[in-house]
Amino acid sequence: MMLSSMVGPFCLSWTSLQQREGGTASNFARSLDGEKDMSELGFGRIWTSPAAAGSNAGLGGGLAWAWDPHLCAALLPVMRENAAGLDLVTCSDLRSSFERALAAWERVHRRISFHEVQCDLRPGEAWTDACPRVELWVTSFAGSSSPPPPPAHDGDQVASTDPVYTYSSQLGRLLRLTNGVELQSHSTVEIVRAQIVFGGGSDVCWYLDSWFCGALHALRDSLFLTIGAALWGAFSFSLIYWLLRLWHARRFGVGARHWSGIAATVWLVLLVAPVPLLRGVIAPCRECFDFEAASVHEVGHALGLGHPNGGGANVYQRALAAGLPLNASECLNPWRGVRQGTPPGAAIDAEAGCSPAGEGEGEGEGEGEPLPCEAGQCGGAEESCRGVRPSVMNRIVQYRRSACLDEDDVEGLHTLYPDCGAERAVLSCDGVRLNTGIVRLAALVLAPLLFALLLQRVAGLLVARREERRRR
Repeated sequence: MMLSSMVGPFCLSWTSLQQREGGTASNFARSLDGEKDMSELGFGRIWTSPAAAGSNAGLGGGLAWAWDPHLCAALLPVMRENAAGLDLVTCSDLRSSFERALAAWERVHRRISFHEVQCDLRPGEAWTDACPRVELWVTSFAGSSSPPPPPAHDGDQVASTDPVYTYSSQLGRLLRLTNGVELQSHSTVEIVRAQIVFGGGSDVCWYLDSWFCGALHALRDSLFLTIGAALWGAFSFSLIYWLLRLWHARRFGVGARHWSGIAATVWLVLLVAPVPLLRGVIAPCRECFDFEAASVHEVGHALGLGHPNGGGANVYQRALAAGLPLNASECLNPWRGVRQGTPPGAAIDAEAGCSPAGEGEGEGEGEGEPLPCEAGQCGGAEESCRGVRPSVMNRIVQYRRSACLDEDDVEGLHTLYPDCGAERAVLSCDGVRLNTGIVRLAALVLAPLLFALLLQRVAGLLVARREERRRR
């Protein structure tokens, strides 16, 4: 029975690509228990983990990834940190950012790894033909087989991941999980390659300095709008002030006091600083997207995770959500411990948004129905709800505070790829401070301001000297 008869908004926890297709935790558990002939959708849409040490299939030997040699040419023009003649972001910076995104997932799972291979495309050649060894291709919409996105700021139109699925039986093998379990169903599908595509052009722009922009995103929208209105107001009043000063000077003559003094300095600051501060420093953070956060997000899709706030049966794994490693029995079938909704006492991301009740939800996800979502904290010790947990896998938005993984992401990854005997993954987020925001602040605001103050000082001295000669 679907839950579409329920009304009101409900929020979500992590989900997988297979759940987005209608699969449920109970059916996945049956798959891991060895059921062969299932009429329902069983577990799948992940990478296989081969038993042979020398095999390169799926996760074996690490996922081979390649960077489209034309990608930088598509992205650098829409890196807003390079505005006003500043060359603050290079192709090397973009590649390093994507490599950090791959490393973020590697750090939390010892069976997940990536290695780069070179792929040189000839014009008109498909990457699957030119580079058969590549399993993860990183490109732009201009260089991919995917259609260009419509002009709107939606996560799937900013960047997307296109996995390629194949029936394991067609490959002459069974899909093997990282815990050694082989799925016996003949209808099991697995990921054999994936393409990550980034948008660019007039409708999408990017930035790299997550640390600087994350601090701005921490401001509430109402406060940001107030600050923006105040700065534009200050600029408008200062412009009127100086126009009146110039009119007064032309009609009645100019005195040194017109160009010096604390009041004139303040009005000059209000004239010079607001526009470059808003357009050159703040606007890239508020209007563009975090490239590194989007990279982490899309790699999560390539590994089999879906959008917690975008459809699919959204769940949590009881042991992992409680901060415990999977024991031997749980590790062989972690889906037995999967429950619908969000774990008791979980922190809720009030800004992640909600989806309509019943979207993608089905029976068999757990015990009872979760409570409606509320901002702050989810329920008490015995209650679960559907509040959205903080997650890098939530739909890509402009106002993302961090490119780091959250507990929700790690829990989902270890449920898809159970790692028996592994210690609980410790989250760490040692983000690189590129300081492009500080450089833009200095170059676009402080430098012009100092130059304007110097001109003010020189103008005041020249006028004062002329007045002194007149008095003589």
